[in-house]
Amino acid sequence: MSDTARVTIGYWGQGLQYPEHSHAPEEIYCILAGSATFHSEGQPACVAGAGEMIHHMPHQKHAIDMTPGPLLALIPWRGEGLNTKSDLG
Repeated sequence: MSDTARVTIGYWGQGLQYPEHSHAPEEIYCILAGSATFHSEGQPACVAGAGEMIHHMPHQKHAIDMTPGPLLALIPWRGEGLNTKSDLG
């Protein structure tokens, strides 16, 4: 248990879309398998795959297209607001 960090393992099927959202904690997608197109505010869209990491700063808007997909990732969060829902849209 931690008040300053959280780790999630996520799997998304090919073709799914994770809509644009933001949240207070900093987030790092550590891609374990597959690949997806990441859209991060202030950055060009990029396809990232196994062994790569995508970093999102607190409150940075971001979205993911599971294309080519699917995607399996380890996602640590750290900072404030670990239990607060993301702001979609």
